[in-house]
Amino acid sequence: MFRALRPALLISIVAFGPGVGWAETNSPEFLLGRHPAAGSKVHPPTRWSATENVAWKRDLPGRGWSSPVVWGQRIFLTTCVSTGKEPEARKGLYLEDVDANKYPRETHDHLYKVFCIDLASGNVVWEQVAHQGVPAKPHHIKNTLASETPATDGEHVYALFGNLGLFCYDMDGKLIWKYDISPRNTQYGWGTSMSPILHQDRVYIVNDNEEDAWIAALHLCGRIRCGRRSLSMDASLRSPTT
Repeated sequence: MFRALRPALLISIVAFGPGVGWAETNSPEFLLGRHPAAGSKVHPPTRWSATENVAWKRDLPGRGWSSPVVWGQRIFLTTCVSTGKEPEARKGLYLEDVDANKYPRETHDHLYKVFCIDLASGNVVWEQVAHQGVPAKPHHIKNTLASETPATDGEHVYALFGNLGLFCYDMDGKLIWKYDISPRNTQYGWGTSMSPILHQDRVYIVNDNEEDAWIAALHLCGRIRCGRRSLSMDASLRSPTT
């Protein structure tokens, strides 16, 4: 959230307390967070400020609504950086901007980036540019081009950029494979936001659009598709679950 207004990643000090009884120490994908062990007296804080309950803060370039995911001592997240001037973020509702298809077309290259951050220090371990180019489709002013939360199984990181593709990196930032996704029109040009989900030896992705919506399962070890099924439903921005 912070990257869309003021690029930053904040980590609470509760993550570093000695003797923390976490039942699960990794947060590998969208909506799957850390959970304190039963009987643990350590719980996440309920309030923050610019300094309260913050261990460190790291400014990052670009904009992205994607959430960070954690494995061991590494944080993974995505962002998209325009080489031109980004429009100023605005608060509130503005119905005149509902239809993003009416926005001025993008003309500048964008850098679609994947970051790996050290959990303890906030230092950048590595960053990779998954793609550079002019966005093929618009997105709503309250959406971003990096809204899909990445996923990891501790061996690879899977970063999805809608209307572009799924990118698989090893834990050291080497690109292992990618699965291209053809750009399609979305409802009112709002863009995409559905995160990849891992289950057993597969990664599931949903490509919801106004032309050719589908859900697909890919092998984690490569870009061989296990299966793909067309979807017939009203527009949805929801990520899949297993």
